[in-house]
Amino acid sequence: DVHSVYKMDVLFRDAVFADQDEDLSYIWTCHPLDRPHSVGHELTFFVRRGEWYERYDEWHEQRTFERAAYEQWLDDAGFDVLEVTADFTDEPPAETSERWFFVARRR
Repeated sequence: DVHSVYKMDVLFRDAVFADQDEDLSYIWTCHPLDRPHSVGHELTFFVRRGEWYERYDEWHEQRTFERAAYEQWLDDAGFDVLEVTADFTDEPPAETSERWFFVARRR
């Protein structure tokens, strides 16, 4: 499974996520990158250490590609794509699907 172009270009674009509980809090900020369908994820974690919180910072880069590219790469690698579904369902991908699942069989 992979993130869709829609999720990378629309939902992650300049998005901010945050959560907290007693032992852990985080702030996750997404930044568009120069490559197509690419996002940088800036993550800051605050982890409880006794009576104090320790801060950890991480940077991750993520990229996806058009669905046709994944299908071509599977074909090039000797796989037949049997089905593509979306978002943890049995439904085919829609324009606003967030995640694509490929069912493939080696030839």
